[in-house]
Amino acid sequence: MKNIIITAILLLSFYQPLFAKTNEKRPNIEAKVTADEKKTIADDKVTADESVKESTKLVQINGMVCAFCVDNLKKVFSKTEAVDSLDIDLKTKLLTLKFKPNKSLKDDEIKKFVKDAGYSVVKISNP
Repeated sequence: MKNIIITAILLLSFYQPLFAKTNEKRPNIEAKVTADEKKTIADDKVTADESVKESTKLVQINGMVCAFCVDNLKKVFSKTEAVDSLDIDLKTKLLTLKFKPNKSLKDDEIKKFVKDAGYSVVKISNP
């Protein structure tokens, strides 16, 4: 019986720090960020969101009817330096252009590329 009591005391003394409550407060990291820094962080987030919107354009195209049409437009737009990637949905006749950072194409340039490929632009919009 003594062995059991000694073992229990040893175990309690070993595990006591795990169950002990401390009054020590942990430092609040957010409290160190000033109000001006929070405003700057918020402004940076807005600017980043705006640049994402500006770097993508949706183009509604008239005259696409087959996979050849899709390939034809892909060839035309892949030659431009500003286009990072593009996606064409044949069912909705929607071309999604994603531009490289700090690059873009004006609506008139997009219309010219589409017209040179043999199609017409119905509408150009920013998502």
